Amino acid sequence: MSTKYSTYVDGEEFAIAVNKDGSVAIDGETVSVDMLHIANNVIYSMIAEGRSSEVYASLEDGAWRILLDGQRYEVIVEDERTKQIKSLQRAAGGATGDTLVKAPMPGLVIKVLVEVGEHIAVNAPLLILEAMKMENEIRAPREGIVKEIRVEAGKTVELQQPLLILGDPEAEKQGDS
Repeated sequence: MSTKYSTYVDGEEFAIAVNKDGSVAIDGETVSVDMLHIANNVIYSMIAEGRSSEVYASLEDGAWRILLDGQRYEVIVEDERTKQIKSLQRAAGGATGDTLVKAPMPGLVIKVLVEVGEHIAVNAPLLILEAMKMENEIRAPREGIVKEIRVEAGKTVELQQPLLILGDPEAEKQGDS
């Protein structure tokens, strides 16, 4: 049994599996890796395939900023569930007109991150939904204007319950002319 992740390093995708025995497979190839936290919550010692390196890692805006052997990398890691949720959200991304953003799972709304009238970029965080003791960031499936918010912090939602409505930003621009 292993835990699987999709990992994007500077935009290039890699399939990562972390096995119960601690071994790691990258795109199906098992790699010997050992990491140890050293200091300041950002410095790690890593031995990969017998080669030792110092790694500097910090999490900023949902992406890891990694400095390894003098090279900088941006790394985004998604577990299988997060990847599936984002895929479903992106499926609605090409639509025009209003888009109803629904709860991908039942849970508790922790925080609403947007306001009515706010212009939202594709993949921008909309709200935080807690499900199974994990906080999940619900992101915009497309660019738009927040037309209506149908939930509030502290309230529970059911699977597929409407959370908010994103209006078409092009229609808003045409209405301004």
